[in-house]
Amino acid sequence: ADLSAGIDETLVLLGPRLREACIEGTKEFGELPPVVCRAAEINQVFMNLFVNAIQALEGIPSGGDLLREIRVTTRAEKGFAVVAIADNGPGVPADIEQQIFAPFFTTKPPGQGTGLGLSISSDIARKHGGTLALERPERSGARLVLRIPLGATAMTSAREEGRSSSPRLDARSAEKSAAERPKSESNA
Repeated sequence: ADLSAGIDETLVLLGPRLREACIEGTKEFGELPPVVCRAAEINQVFMNLFVNAIQALEGIPSGGDLLREIRVTTRAEKGFAVVAIADNGPGVPADIEQQIFAPFFTTKPPGQGTGLGLSISSDIARKHGGTLALERPERSGARLVLRIPLGATAMTSAREEGRSSSPRLDARSAEKSAAERPKSESNA
């Protein structure tokens, strides 16, 4: 998949919200070959990371000297595609850094967040043989960095463990399942 295209698609979807919140987006796309991945899942990671950055910036007053900004950078590094999404918001307090990837952890008021976005994103990264990590930018804000293998590492290991790399059944699995079903079930 072309990760840069996935990022662009996500930014198009979020364009109205970015404009409404007066957030400036900056892209710095490095050379990145196509990546073997489940593009829809990786795009979900991008959506979750951008929405979190937007929400962090919406929480600070606009105007004055502060430019609300989200910066996305891509590069290839040591066999990995690296996508970093950074904002210049308030950042993540040190006392909750270790909790942000836990399911249902949220800093939002009740009814405004499920606390699942970063947990799901981290699981998707892991499922692809990669990582999702929080880093502290030199200035204020937060930077979340997704690293996924450039090769077919995650997909290959899933096949080697006997799992399908696709969420759908492959033809052989479907035939085997049908053959194992009792006759009354398969004729229903």
